[in-house]
Amino acid sequence: MMRRVVWLIASLLVCYSSFLLAANILRVATPYTITTLDWQGSTDSSLRRIGWHIWEGLVCYDEQFNVIPQLAESYEISDDGLRYVFHLRKGVQFHKGYGEMTAEDVKASLERFFQYGARAADFSTVSAVTIIDSYTVEIMLREPCPLLGLLASPLAFPAIMPAELAALPVRELGVSQVVGTGPFELVEYVPGEKLILRKFDQYSMDTRYAGPNGMGGKRTAYFDEVRIYFVLDAQTRYAGLLTGEYDYVNDPPYVVLDSIKGDPRLSWGIRLIQKSVCNFNVKCPPTDNLAVRHAIMRALGMDEILLPMVQGRSELCRADSSLFAAEGPWWYPAAELMGVWGHKSRVEEARRLLQVAGYHGEKVIIVAGSEQTARAGEVMVQQLKQAGINAELLVFDWATAVNYRTSGTQPWNIFLGGATQHMFDPVTMRLFYYGSTSERLWFYRNPTLDALIERADSMLDFNARVEAYKEIQKFIAADLPCFNIGDFALWAAWDARLQGPGLKQWYLDRFWDIYWGS
Repeated sequence: MMRRVVWLIASLLVCYSSFLLAANILRVATPYTITTLDWQGSTDSSLRRIGWHIWEGLVCYDEQFNVIPQLAESYEISDDGLRYVFHLRKGVQFHKGYGEMTAEDVKASLERFFQYGARAADFSTVSAVTIIDSYTVEIMLREPCPLLGLLASPLAFPAIMPAELAALPVRELGVSQVVGTGPFELVEYVPGEKLILRKFDQYSMDTRYAGPNGMGGKRTAYFDEVRIYFVLDAQTRYAGLLTGEYDYVNDPPYVVLDSIKGDPRLSWGIRLIQKSVCNFNVKCPPTDNLAVRHAIMRALGMDEILLPMVQGRSELCRADSSLFAAEGPWWYPAAELMGVWGHKSRVEEARRLLQVAGYHGEKVIIVAGSEQTARAGEVMVQQLKQAGINAELLVFDWATAVNYRTSGTQPWNIFLGGATQHMFDPVTMRLFYYGSTSERLWFYRNPTLDALIERADSMLDFNARVEAYKEIQKFIAADLPCFNIGDFALWAAWDARLQGPGLKQWYLDRFWDIYWGS
């Protein structure tokens, strides 16, 4: 009897899956819960995965991580680097009947972001945003900075929205107020359960490009709906893919990779090589003591911590101390070269530093926001205890972990996070160590480091900036607001019938330019 019930359930799921395929609906299972619907107000990668389907900016990054125009038709930069003029595309429509985008909307959106956005500190050099005419906007700077890279960064995005919605407080947009110009519009959001995107029939496709290109280009929404379900358990996501409940799943268990490779019904791919950047709370004892932070670093053996994150799949990870991608010009392993970061645990060295610090068994609280980082946290706790550090691991879902970290009332010492923008210009990594943004997110601010970053980002010579960022990485390795365990692959698996350039590996998930094949 039980076998018949299981068979009936499986049959119903297959029928339901066939119905949704015919209805042109894509069902996605992801563990990445969100804390807000406002991309201007959040640096969480979970919102990036959703936000760029809804919103667009003046410029964005292409497939090679170069800046390209998006809502801007073109732009001009003065010889002194202080004046930027953006000419807007005409006829671009907003979702939900808000009409055509004009310079008034762009000015209001940029001013909202520059003043109150999650990366407002990055735009402190902006002196004015001025409307020249209905389709032209001018941005004036007090001093040179890599403005195009700042505007293109998806970390927290200067998304263009209707002027009347730009007047609303940051991070407080409801579903009806989430309005952009992208290929999909938001129609439903149930926190912790699901989010539904619907194809925007009036989408103004960017015909300057032959096809999709990174965040931008000529983007096509083939699905009528994309239904994103928040499913925290990796095994449940994988089981749903096998039964046909889901068409695309983020981060199945690493241990099923070989099974997926051998299943002709399924395809898979790496979505992103992510940095496992962890942050110290420099305001909360005992990690308010620099010597304790250095002792912790000596107690940690990064090779042993990293491997459980990918469930033993060594081909999907690499230990690395640099905050920037090994494939790019900014890579520099400062923490390893300085002896701060190590592949293996150095217990005796850690104990000597604890004595210098006057450590007396105070609790070190480690916060993890996913199954993956929790596995790393378990190894960390063991290593720290071997060095005589009283460590404890707290595990939450991502949204709860972020709220815990930023509350200002809950104690924590190490936050196990990640960085997904390390292949871009370093200006996009400022949240880890610069200004009021870093202070708000991590309770860290160092005027000396701020000055080093401001100096580097005022340089117009590329090679000079590369050298300047080596010095910045040395300073970070010494002051220890954060550290990188290493790099690991985030991956996805999907129904093999799905096709299209949107499935190509590039940064995060893209559900435009994906469609059902034969």
